[in-house]
Amino acid sequence: MDELRHYEELVKSIANVAENEIEIVRKHKYKLEFSFILKSVSGGSFGDVSFGMYRGKNVVRKDFRQITTINDRKYNYREAYTLATCNHQNIVKLIGAGPNTRNSEVRYVVIERATNASLAERRVDENYTWYTEKVDIYSMTVSLWEMLTRTLDQNVNPHNTRIRLCPLFLDRLIACGMAVDPNQRPSAQQLVSLLDFIMRKVYAEETSQLCIEFESGEIPRTYQQTPTYSVNSNADSSYASLSDEMATVKPAMDETMDFKEVPQLLRPTLPTTCSEQAMVMYRRHVELAKEYVKLSQKLKRLKQKWDDGVAQIIAAKGIQPCETGEYKRRVGEYCELCVTMV
Repeated sequence: MDELRHYEELVKSIANVAENEIEIVRKHKYKLEFSFILKSVSGGSFGDVSFGMYRGKNVVRKDFRQITTINDRKYNYREAYTLATCNHQNIVKLIGAGPNTRNSEVRYVVIERATNASLAERRVDENYTWYTEKVDIYSMTVSLWEMLTRTLDQNVNPHNTRIRLCPLFLDRLIACGMAVDPNQRPSAQQLVSLLDFIMRKVYAEETSQLCIEFESGEIPRTYQQTPTYSVNSNADSSYASLSDEMATVKPAMDETMDFKEVPQLLRPTLPTTCSEQAMVMYRRHVELAKEYVKLSQKLKRLKQKWDDGVAQIIAAKGIQPCETGEYKRRVGEYCELCVTMV
């Protein structure tokens, strides 16, 4: 009630737009005559929006929904007062409210009407930053946080979003979605995949198949991307002979089978010219092919380690043979999403 009285006093300072005749009465008694030709253009749970005219200028009148509770009154007071305090060249100005602000009676507000449907051509300066989907991801994550905490906090601290007893998966999703750096937030498609996975986890008929404990499985908390390489034409040309270099890629193979693990289109081929630049490029190509073979072998070892680990989990949980394929797919999907959020 104290908050309601506070806003009741605040709205008394707002210019009044009478419902009949319509006029504004400001505190210093300066009066402006209004004539409205209203045209309803929109509506929703908040009320109706209409276009009107004031002294030849376009204005908008927003009628609030029917006031039935104290919270409705408080919402109307707060919105009217917030609009009245906004004073910026890029924000439409409040003209007044009514029908009687002097008696703290607010059922509608009258504001300026924007001249264009799009503000794309009215940028402040050349440093204008384009909005991307990452802004919506942040808003969506805040809404998710509010649903989980059952609070409406207008000052959510992105550095302290931890929720008591919140599953690690959801905790990571919220932390990533509210990251200060937009590039660290998931994309819309990734967010859909994450939420879809969570819903299937919640509604799974056999939850034991989805309840997988990874804490003891040495799943990394961070993901390190393999560095990319660029060709340096100024590199040292003191290489061993090309045949020796190619032979060291896979010692167990003869020369005719070098780089067999490298896709055909990516295999090094001797240049048609003997220019220094062409040879430098070729040698660099050979180096990258070696790296490709090493990474391929490492991936094979990791895949085997992954298969062995999943097999141990399946054996420990007693998963039926007919369900192992689906179970492996779910484990893989879960880990892939975890990598997305780290």
